[in-house]
Amino acid sequence: MLFRLFIILLFVIFYSIYFGKLHFLKGKQIKAVHLGQRKLYSKEKIAQQFMSGIAFSLVLYQIYKLFFDYHVDNRFYTLGIVIIILGIVIFGLSVSEMKDSWRVGFEKSDRTTLITKGIYAYSRNPAYLGFFLFNCGYLFLIGDAMMVLLILVDTLSLHYLVLSEEKHLRKMFQKEYDTYYKKTRRYL
Repeated sequence: MLFRLFIILLFVIFYSIYFGKLHFLKGKQIKAVHLGQRKLYSKEKIAQQFMSGIAFSLVLYQIYKLFFDYHVDNRFYTLGIVIIILGIVIFGLSVSEMKDSWRVGFEKSDRTTLITKGIYAYSRNPAYLGFFLFNCGYLFLIGDAMMVLLILVDTLSLHYLVLSEEKHLRKMFQKEYDTYYKKTRRYL
């Protein structure tokens, strides 16, 4: 029972960082989520809406597993917890260091600052890396075939988003981004 509460606490911490940052930016009149809401050509808009749906499905499935169908694989408990905590730390640092430039997706008219210091000196996409690690940690704890499928599709969708964000950043920051791109890895 105590392990389950600890896992739920980690889940709450992770999503409190995410929704807390959204709330903070909204208070500053900054719209931070741009997935599938822009007037894009249909392929990209559909891909972003699909990604949002998969991410939402994954969260719902994690909640279901935690509250209604809880079975922890004790062989991988410690590994899962360590990976979840690592994901939370990386995600938290990335969100904090982005300050007001943090976005989910992008809007072509947004003017942000290119962040290249702190955790961003090691990874161009630490927030997505944090999401991936967080989800993989849960996979080690309470994973089953459905969770494997959702995480796989979510990861591929996020990677597609990263590729489109990179195109946007290259146009927006030009040489500055090219220099950063060449010296910093996409994820790890």
